[in-house]
Order: sequence, then structure tokens, then C-alpha cells
Amino acid sequence: MTVFDNPNLLNIIHSNFVFIGLNASEHAERKDGYTGSWRMFHSDDNERQRDYKLRYALVGTQYEGSYMTDIIKNHPDKNSREVEKFCKANPEVITENIEILKEELKILGGKPVLIAMGDTVYNYLTSSDIKEDYQIIKITHYSYRAKNKESLREEVLRTLR
Repeated sequence: MTVFDNPNLLNIIHSNFVFIGLNASEHAERKDGYTGSWRMFHSDDNERQRDYKLRYALVGTQYEGSYMTDIIKNHPDKNSREVEKFCKANPEVITENIEILKEELKILGGKPVLIAMGDTVYNYLTSSDIKEDYQIIKITHYSYRAKNKESLREEVLRTLR
């Protein structure tokens, strides 16, 4: 969580790129004792959470400091498979959440490149009218177990080039 202690943080964060996941992760307990509202992020000590691989992939690049959000908001289930099943049974949820995402992007301003993390998010975005206003690129989701942080970085940067 020391990222927030950086006095140059405002020079690092930007909205040129927006990384989009499917849904919010669950709040896991952390060995470092941090219990704040950002506790689901940056926990290298939790095997179930692999967002550290995305941080590793982006550090020192033009993508570091990008905005990150989820396409499905306020859904009680944190299991992505269950969220996908729910959305398949209730396609209006995708449409409603795309509209919320559009509003979120409007607040950010500009025309960021949307970076879909995983096939499901990419398919939701490219099947909607949001594709008419934004460039959309798909990358492998950071939680993909077959990728270690080094190979994920290599693949992500190759894809984003």
C-alpha cells in the first residue's frame, strides 16, 4: 500500500488507458494486517489474489498509473464464474452495466484505450455500442494461473504495443 505514500503519485496516475476486469474481488485477509478499503489489491502474500502480476507487468511503462475498474458493478457474488452465469441468464445486466461504465468514462474524460482483461470482458465490450467510441484491446487476465508474472508482463506488453 506504499504506492499511496509516493509524493509524485499525481504525476503517475492518468486515464489514458482503462483496465477493465469483470467484477470486484473479495476482500481477503492479508498477512500484512492492512484492513483498509483497498485491501483486495497488492497483496503478494495471498495465493488467491494475483493482481501483483498486473502491477509487475505495468511498472515502468506508459500503462503504470492507469485507471482500473470492473464492468459488472455492485454484484454480490465475487466468483467470476457465477457472475458470468448470472449475466448469461440476465443479459440486461450487461447492458445496464455498460451504461454505467460509459458514465464512468465520461467522468474520467478524454478517449482512453479500453483494455479488457480476459475474454468475457472483451466479448461484453465488443458486443456493445461502446466499441463505436473507444478502442478496445484484450489482454490475458492477471489471475490466469498458467502465467507467472514475468511471462504475463512479456505477453501484456507485446499485446499492448
